[in-house]
Amino acid sequence: MAIPNRVQELWNLEAERSLLGSMLLDEEAADAVIDKVTTQAFYSEAHRTIFDAIMKLRSEGVPIDLITVTDAMRSEGTLAEVGGASAISALANYVPTVANVEYYLEIVQEKATLRRIIKGAALATESAQAGEIGRAEVILEETLQEVAAGGYARRRDRPVMVNLSEVEAQETRWLWKPYIPLDCITILEGDPKTGKTWAALAITAALTRGFPLPGEDGRPVARMPGNVLYMTAEDSLSMTLRPRLEKANADLARVHVLEGKRGDDGKLTVPATMQDLDTLAQALEQARPVLVVIDPLAAFLGPNVNSNRFEQVRPVLAGITGLAERYGCAFLLIRHLSKGMKDKAIYKGQGSIDFTAAARSVLMVGRDPHDQEKRALVHSVCNLAKEGPSQSFVITDDGKLEWAGVIDITGDDLVAPVVVEERGSRAEAKEFLQTMLANGRQLATDMEEARQAHDIADRTLRRARKELNVQVYRDGNGWYWELPTPIKR
Repeated sequence: MAIPNRVQELWNLEAERSLLGSMLLDEEAADAVIDKVTTQAFYSEAHRTIFDAIMKLRSEGVPIDLITVTDAMRSEGTLAEVGGASAISALANYVPTVANVEYYLEIVQEKATLRRIIKGAALATESAQAGEIGRAEVILEETLQEVAAGGYARRRDRPVMVNLSEVEAQETRWLWKPYIPLDCITILEGDPKTGKTWAALAITAALTRGFPLPGEDGRPVARMPGNVLYMTAEDSLSMTLRPRLEKANADLARVHVLEGKRGDDGKLTVPATMQDLDTLAQALEQARPVLVVIDPLAAFLGPNVNSNRFEQVRPVLAGITGLAERYGCAFLLIRHLSKGMKDKAIYKGQGSIDFTAAARSVLMVGRDPHDQEKRALVHSVCNLAKEGPSQSFVITDDGKLEWAGVIDITGDDLVAPVVVEERGSRAEAKEFLQTMLANGRQLATDMEEARQAHDIADRTLRRARKELNVQVYRDGNGWYWELPTPIKR
């Protein structure tokens, strides 16, 4: 059976000439090409002969250039077959630039691969038509093996694309709008002992009973009861989780704790990590939760994951996101804040910023800077809707979390309590100055004594004095402070 005429289109002599020319001009390029292709990659018989000569010289350790190749081919009696010495020189002059040798190589490899596939398919078809099925199968197998061996073409990854017009839009589903979306990761972060676990357990209890959670206006919103899967590495089940959930009136039958995984050998491995996607999938299949709580995130990243390395963090989070989408639940990952001095709340979470990037919502818990008896849950990041208002809550003396309405606090306020305190102290210092100087100027010595008596920091008073533009001047033997009014002497 004749090979179709289309095979005549499957070569590129210009690329072959440029590839051979690059090899003649650059020995490193020659070695790289020899490592990646065979003689069969070239369509032109003359080019195959030249390539064979170059390969033989390199195998003998002989440098490659116009003179060595020409001389070797003359000695072998093959120089005339390719067009003489002028043909070798023409190759070197033909190549536009050696810098594109990889590009020339790709073209030659691809053309060779296509020729081999078509030839193999044609021979296999001929055998099949003759009733030689076994022979046809052997030909196909040999063809595939030759192509896979890479002698003809480098196997390249191919782009996978989708036309956006073919993508069906998906409406966001909410577990607790707008704080915790379904099918996604939400992060709940904060400093130790500020109420992260209290908040997570309060949310858990509400979900198991269908109890309302605060809405965007601070008023409760009803919901259907659901199961919760809990993973904890810091809190005792008997001393912390169960007592707190009982006080929150949770339906304990709806709360499932994943302690670890058991292998075929019966050995229990504790804990199961976020890398154990099969174990997590089985747990989700059995419990069918609406929420999965992982507390704390760092304890469940699994082996060989540095939380500060984005290339190690991303695959773990991608696996968790896939489970959330597959099972239609929400993952609430609890994270500590870093100890470094950072002004923006978005950068305070421990580890790579990719945690925040992967989450569709980020919640922060902390003490109210203006009232240490109160806590606040702040919605610092949301990619699916406008951030919800901050929610205030208190921990009662009998160990219950009670929501206390909407509060005007931001995440930046929570991570900068010292700044908030300084502002409060400065306000007191301003009031002190206005009161002391209301009836006119005062001696600086008297103001200093009064400052100490009121326990106002010297630095704070200086800032308050500057903001009020208090005048400081000498009159006679004394120094005076006065509010910015016309001085009367």
